[in-house]
Amino acid sequence: MLQPSIEQIKIPKIEFLLTFLSYLLAGTVSTLISVYLPEIITDLHNKEVSSFEIGELGALINSCFIFGWMAGGLIMGLVSDRIGRIGALAISTFIFGATILSIKLVNHIDYIIVFRFLSGFGVGGVLVVSTVYISEIFGEKDKPIYLGMLATGFPLGIVLTGIINLFIKDWREALLIGFIPMAISILTLAFAKESSVWKNSPHKINFQPIFWKDFFKSNSKNLWIGSSIFGCVLIGLWGIFSWMPTWIHSLAPDELSGQKAGSLSMMIFGLGGILGSFLSGYLVKKFGIQNTLVATLGGCLFISILIFLTTNHINY
Repeated sequence: MLQPSIEQIKIPKIEFLLTFLSYLLAGTVSTLISVYLPEIITDLHNKEVSSFEIGELGALINSCFIFGWMAGGLIMGLVSDRIGRIGALAISTFIFGATILSIKLVNHIDYIIVFRFLSGFGVGGVLVVSTVYISEIFGEKDKPIYLGMLATGFPLGIVLTGIINLFIKDWREALLIGFIPMAISILTLAFAKESSVWKNSPHKINFQPIFWKDFFKSNSKNLWIGSSIFGCVLIGLWGIFSWMPTWIHSLAPDELSGQKAGSLSMMIFGLGGILGSFLSGYLVKKFGIQNTLVATLGGCLFISILIFLTTNHINY
């Protein structure tokens, strides 16, 4: 993608608000299906479904979402270089809103798999394009602050997922939230100003083989280390995102308490993400990147072992 610059719109409040809302709702759409997964699969099968079947179908649905996320991040990033940040952001936001809403209308699990791939495509596009857009429209002094604020949007969206699940029992009604990102995409096209960095840059990318060869040769060590760290985090994060509500649901004494406990777990998880986003910059500045990574990853491993090996039931 094109490299962001630093000279841009002065205090673009409307632009940041619309981008932040897209980012927040991306977090909600990413986790909403997971918290309703047992109810969705049972409803579409018109019978009680075993935990094995829920696990098997859930793994397929969540895997398709992540593949869609990857494709969306790659493709919409390139699209944003061609048509502009605002257009790509609006398209991505509309896609995940329309597809999560479309799941409300389906009556077969195969359609959910397709729509979850498309939802992931939209979410991936929003996360990539919004970060680049915010980097471009704020100057060097304000950029870290607003990027940090933007990062809190995703965990806030997870908290919103828990709230929705707590108060709305019917999964089809919950998916009506898809109207909101669709509306935001239209507002983004109508009111958000395009990045002057993009407008002043040549809208063409020349992928020369020598560039990629030199890039991988000079950055191979950092690339593999960074990819391994982020890959491990991503696998663990999405394992929790996807299965924590279902696992807690299976430990509850009844359906109602299981749904409430699952909702609460997602809200606590999201709040932890918000706290981590706020503290990460301070911790890195205080202890350095390497020490912070070791401490946080080690802490996550320890807590995960503690929770999953010692919890056999819940009383809610």
